[in-house]
Amino acid sequence: MSPVSPPIEQFQDSVLYFSHIPKTAGTSFTAIIDRFFPVDHIFPAQLWWDVGSVQAARRAKHQLIRGHFGVAAALLSEAPLQTITLLREPMALAFSAYQYAKRETNTAVHDLVVNQGMTFEQFLTDDQTRNLTRNRLIKSLTFGWDVDLQNTDITIETKNYRATKRLWNQSRKQWSADDWLAQSMQLLEGGLWFGLVEAFDWSLLMLCHQLSWPPIGPTAKLNRHPEGAEISPQAKAIFQSNNASDLAFYDCAKMKFEQRKAVFCEALGVNSDDFEAAELKVDKHYRKQSIWARQSPKKHALNYDFSQSLLGQNWHDREWSEAHQSHFRWTGPDTDTVIDFWLAPGRYRLQLHYVNVVSDDFWSDLSLSVNDHELNWALDHHQQHGTLTLDIEPHMTNESGLIRLKITNQLMARHHDVFQTDDHRMVGLAVTQITMTAA
Repeated sequence: MSPVSPPIEQFQDSVLYFSHIPKTAGTSFTAIIDRFFPVDHIFPAQLWWDVGSVQAARRAKHQLIRGHFGVAAALLSEAPLQTITLLREPMALAFSAYQYAKRETNTAVHDLVVNQGMTFEQFLTDDQTRNLTRNRLIKSLTFGWDVDLQNTDITIETKNYRATKRLWNQSRKQWSADDWLAQSMQLLEGGLWFGLVEAFDWSLLMLCHQLSWPPIGPTAKLNRHPEGAEISPQAKAIFQSNNASDLAFYDCAKMKFEQRKAVFCEALGVNSDDFEAAELKVDKHYRKQSIWARQSPKKHALNYDFSQSLLGQNWHDREWSEAHQSHFRWTGPDTDTVIDFWLAPGRYRLQLHYVNVVSDDFWSDLSLSVNDHELNWALDHHQQHGTLTLDIEPHMTNESGLIRLKITNQLMARHHDVFQTDDHRMVGLAVTQITMTAA
């Protein structure tokens, strides 16, 4: 049986690059964007000091790079980059950085912030922390402005990162406020896509439409915590006086985003506040225009595991099971989980293999359907793992080849409550493999 074809046809001559600005929902977004690429087509490092040999990175010819690399990411690929990024309102970003420093013990300034009982106002002005809050958007985007793209025979690691960082960013020291704004907007407008954290769901939907991907659906917001107290007027004044460039950049970007959203909604024929209607239109566009819909001839069998690309909704990020030596994904956080396959119309036997489940009661509420046809299923359960088997009749498939499997269950639970972890995601079934054979 053949594996599912990966979506790398879209990036055969280029590389998708997510320029991750700290504290902009990048952890959640990385988990989302990863699903569209097989695991071995994703560049694993997300920080410069973890890159190692640049030549080795270039030879690997990954289709997806994501991390805190700035414009210097071009050094990591022989092919041109198609850049995407997420922006966040600058003051909210700075306050999130402050909360993160207080909460996370592995941050460089954690002890300083906690031991001194540092307020947000102090965090904005202290010599050791203020750089974490000043013009972070434009500094992150333009990082590595002076990188020499011809000098690829280098190794980047912890011991030489600081010196490399200084070398790559010399010219930015002479930039005026107008230079910062112009260069940052040039990067933003020259990229493939950008979104706003404040319009996260709309941003994702616009990206999916642009790339003819299925809508993402509900997502878990990872690495997100309550932001705590209100920001004082004094702190706001301090922040505004030190972040004029970031604030101007964000205002320009927000205006451009709203313009693009208006064009997007008009093209779909939906109101700008009707997200559900827009989502249905994007799904219809994916069914007709995606590379999977246009692929011919369609296969008559598949052997799918979660190291491959995922087309679907309501799945958590890719994980690895040591016990089963396989990748898996939990269903969740919502109760309806969907995965799409594209096969020739016909009769199939589908087997879904899982490596964990939140409770024995889960099966009493489980519903499985294909293209909205509810199916009977058989369970072969061994402790926490097992197999679900169901038969798909020819009338349940369609000429386009889309086979949409839906897993519905109301008995979701927090990982924390079931497995006594610090993971608070709502999960249901941990699926590792799906096979389909002609019956």
